[in-house]
Amino acid sequence: MQKLINGEWVEATQEGVVEGDVYRIPVGNGGWQQQTYTTPAVKVVRIISTGAMQRRFTIPEEVFITSDAAATVIKSRLMNSDYCDLDFQDTIDGITYICGVLFAGGIIPDSPVRATELLVDGTDIESI
Repeated sequence: MQKLINGEWVEATQEGVVEGDVYRIPVGNGGWQQQTYTTPAVKVVRIISTGAMQRRFTIPEEVFITSDAAATVIKSRLMNSDYCDLDFQDTIDGITYICGVLFAGGIIPDSPVRATELLVDGTDIESI
């Protein structure tokens, strides 16, 4: 199994466990050294590219957004920004409004659920 030890991925076996998160790691010439396993930090992506935000909308959603002047302005502001901060209140309010328009037009079945889907954590690919 691979473990992250002191910032480097190394081979570690269950047989190499010394105690808890301390492993004996093989080193050159048949030797070994004790190292402590550290759990890698999980990166939460809350700022994504504007292209990533645009790809979260379906084509029918994008087309319908243009039927509402305010939704069109909101989406334009989102797409013309340098990035999309998923925690920024204007972003949350704008997505909530757009989802309300989409729901009222029968494009989506549930406005709050779709807003949550659009504001979900980004992926590494979506990050800027």
